[in-house]
Amino acid sequence: MRSRLLDAATALFMARGLQAVTVAQVAEACEAYPSQVTYYFRSKDAMFVEAACRQMLHLAREVEERTRETRSAGAYRDALVEGALGRPGLALFLEALALARHRPALQPLVARTIERLHVEGERAFAQARRTNGWRVASSDSVVARRFWALVMAVGLRDGALGVDVEASKAEVRALLTGDFADAPLHGEARRTAPRLPPSNERPETIHGRRRTR
Repeated sequence: MRSRLLDAATALFMARGLQAVTVAQVAEACEAYPSQVTYYFRSKDAMFVEAACRQMLHLAREVEERTRETRSAGAYRDALVEGALGRPGLALFLEALALARHRPALQPLVARTIERLHVEGERAFAQARRTNGWRVASSDSVVARRFWALVMAVGLRDGALGVDVEASKAEVRALLTGDFADAPLHGEARRTAPRLPPSNERPETIHGRRRTR
């Protein structure tokens, strides 16, 4: 029954939004009683946040599926952005973030969901990077965290301002270019950089002339 109620609530929230859905409507959709909704979820807001978090994790899996056939880091980045921005699941989750801001009891589930996004994103990117032999500038963890941070920030801002989603996608792609540019890893860059002579062996100049001691 709990799963059925959550499925029904998710469909209603996706179609109408949080404010337009009542506990009675969720119960009616499952041929249940309103008291069963409050028994399993305590409140409509708690049910909404759980539904939004579940949808966000579903979205993350769909995004990962989009990247499976990509072979370049740039194509991988584009598939991530196309799969995440402008999706109803993201909009639902962003609304849940705003709701949880003033409801401490709802924050742990949101925090666990975000951490799950980071962990799964890091795993997926690391696997794709190893499979395709990419060499990128940041660690797998940083890439995953930066991607989701940008998606949420730009999605929230542009959703509030009514910015066209294609413009949002273009901005996020541009901001992620450094992470997916096949640049040498930092550690490799350090190993291959030419070794400078000790400071006491370098000529010191003033105004382009060699300074004598």
